[in-house]
This record gives sequence, C-alpha cells and structure tokens, in this order.
Amino acid sequence: MTTFTALIAKRKRKLLFSAVFSVLLLVVSYFIANLPIPLGGEKNLLRKVEIRQKFNRHEEYGYLDSVLFVNVAYDKVINPNPARVSDSIVGHCAITDRRKLLTLLQYLSDSVEYKYILLDVFFDYEMGPTEYDAELFATIHSMENIVIANHQRKRLVNNDLLTPKAGIADYKQSYFKVGFSKYPYLLKSVTNPSVPDTSLPLKMYKEITGREIKKRGPFYMDGNHLAKNCVFLPMEVAADSMYSKEGQKIWHNLGMDLLGDTAVIRIGDISIPHIGKAALYDKANPTRGKYIVIGAFDGDDEHFTYKGDVPGPVINYCAFSALVKGYHIIRFGYVMALFLLFFSLAYVILCKEQIKDSAANSSNKLIQKLCKTLLLLSSWISYATVLAVFCVVCYLCFGEAHEILVTSTLFYCLSKCVKPNKKHLLWKVRKRKS
Repeated sequence: MTTFTALIAKRKRKLLFSAVFSVLLLVVSYFIANLPIPLGGEKNLLRKVEIRQKFNRHEEYGYLDSVLFVNVAYDKVINPNPARVSDSIVGHCAITDRRKLLTLLQYLSDSVEYKYILLDVFFDYEMGPTEYDAELFATIHSMENIVIANHQRKRLVNNDLLTPKAGIADYKQSYFKVGFSKYPYLLKSVTNPSVPDTSLPLKMYKEITGREIKKRGPFYMDGNHLAKNCVFLPMEVAADSMYSKEGQKIWHNLGMDLLGDTAVIRIGDISIPHIGKAALYDKANPTRGKYIVIGAFDGDDEHFTYKGDVPGPVINYCAFSALVKGYHIIRFGYVMALFLLFFSLAYVILCKEQIKDSAANSSNKLIQKLCKTLLLLSSWISYATVLAVFCVVCYLCFGEAHEILVTSTLFYCLSKCVKPNKKHLLWKVRKRKS
C-alpha cells in the first residue's frame, strides 16, 4: 500500500494531466458526435461489421407486428399542370396518386385504430395542384397523429394546411465518400437561424412521448438528460425488398395490396394483369394498433448507407425508433469506457520513457512484453487501431459509433508535444560509453 501511494505521489502530475486531457477530449468528442456527417472511417468500418454479421445471424422481422409499410412507388400518375413547366417533360410530371392517398387516409381517419402515420410523401409546390388536393390536404390537417415530409429550401403546395403537420426530412452525407449514416434531429433554419427546424422523426417523437430535444447553450438536452442531436442510426429495420427470404411480406403496395386496384405487372417482356386483394377492408385490419409508414420503398427514394441501399421512409422510421430507444441519450457506461480509454492512452504517452526503461532493464519476460505492447500503442497507426476496435465494441454493446480520425490525430499530436527527459538521455549516453 505504501509503495502504491508513493507511486501515485511520484506521478501525480502525469495522472492529473491525463485526467484533464481525457475530460477535454470527451467534450471534443461530444461536439464531433453532433456533426451531421461522419469525419473518419467509422462508417466504412461498421459497414464491414454489418456485412459480416449479416451472414452470421438470422434476420428478425418482429418489428412488422408494430409497423405497416405502405409502398407508393408504383402508384404514380401524370400531372399535366406543373408549376414549373421548363423542369418537366413536355409540361407533365409523375407524382404520387393523390386519389389513392386520399382513400387510404379517409379510411384511417374513420377507423382511428392506428398508432401514428409517417407520411413520407412531399407535396411539392412545383409539381402543381390536382383535383384531389383540397380534400386531401383538409383530411391531413384534420387528422391526429400524423406527420408529413417537408424539405428545406422547398415549398409545400398548401402551407396553411400542411405546414403544421410537416417535419423536415433532410440528412447529409459524408464529405469523403457518398453515403448516409448520421441523422440530425434539429436543423439550422434557412429562414430563421435562431430557431432550428424540427425533423420529421423528432416531431413524431414529441407528439407521441411528449419529450423533445432542446438546445441549451452548446449542449443538447432531452428533459434532464444530456443528449446528442445527431445519431449514428443502427438501421435495425430490413425493408430492402417486398418479401423476406422466408417469404414474409415486408411492405405492401398501396393500390394493388391495400385498395384492391387492378394493375399490370411486367416480368421481362411479358405483361400479366394483377387483381389486388383489398387487404385494407378485410376483417383482420392490417393497420390496427400499428405505425403506418407511407412512402416509396422501391426505386426513386433509396439512399446509400453503411448497410447498403435503404428506402427513405425506413431511414425516417429508424430515426424515430432510435429516439424511442434512447440512442440519443448520453449513457454513463459509454462515457466511463471512453474516459478510461483516453486516460490510459494519454498516460502511456506521458510515461513512454519510463516504459522504455522498464522494457530494457526488467528481467521479467511478462513485464517486457507488456512494456513493448504499450510502446506499440504510442504511434498514430496504433491509436487508430485501438480506437477502431473500441468503435466496433461500443457499436455492438451501446449502439454508439465513436469518431476515429480526429481522436487518433490528437493523441499523435500529444505524443509529439511530450519531450523526452534530458537527464534520461544523458544517462543513456554515459551507459553506452561505459
């Protein structure tokens, strides 16, 4: 005990500096985590982890018990009255069939058995009006528990009726490589920078739970909990095809599957008429007690992520699910693990010369191997390797994805700032001469 106390007293400055440096690095890591894009290679690293896991685990589709995915990618009509004719083909443009949307929403409004509707369909002003707009927008405005997609620097067809129900569905990609991985919940407003825009998932989260993310100074809070504004989405929902490998239906087409419309399906050069099932009107109501996610699940709204191509509606639903599961809350266990890692690396850097002495003078092979391992960590490549391993472990345990590039560079800069002890070098030269 006396030896341990003496050791602490002897290296008090280095221990204190390591602790202070680690705390500062935690603060820096928090601000980096709130950037809307990944800075380092953690996205590509976790993509490899996910690809490996995909072959080693059985996909679970338990989420289908609580959510109904409605695909509108095949329910398009040609609108002959776009507001900006020059941007369309001979004055026409393809939009989601608003008659079918109206039919679905009227049914849901009458039944009132759903949990919440996420309508990831943008009613763009530039696409022009249709004859169903007045009734459709009035229905949306009158409904409870519904949110629709809006975009910054875009204009809705009817701002008065739709804006109160709208949330921003914008997210950025990486600087270095195309691909999406982080979702921002509060976005800087284009019209009023002092008041941030609320994202679609955050609006949904606020209306369902009564909680929200607020910015207080440089930090974000959810109630009394320190939170992050940007979350590395775990993408726990697999909806990249209509059916799973086991034949379970993942998403339903609005016209063919729910409303019972007749359509023509093309298989190669063969056209086959398909009569819909009108599942919406079955006694076993598929919408009862579920989240209804409506959007394009095939073709024109897919985004490249670290898990491959994912439909936009799935990204928004995953962002909402991450809020409900508390992935945006800063967890004590994760912070402590991060602090201990930072403290250990900083202390190894500060005690590098002493570790070299121990490796050279100790007769114990175990101590020599341990010292050599610690010295190996004192390089930029090894910092990145340790942080990469830590990133994977935290992703699997906490759902967190820690930034690698900036943190490893800061440790490398610290190692360059630490000057070797001159007395130690002089003693080493004399020892060689003798």
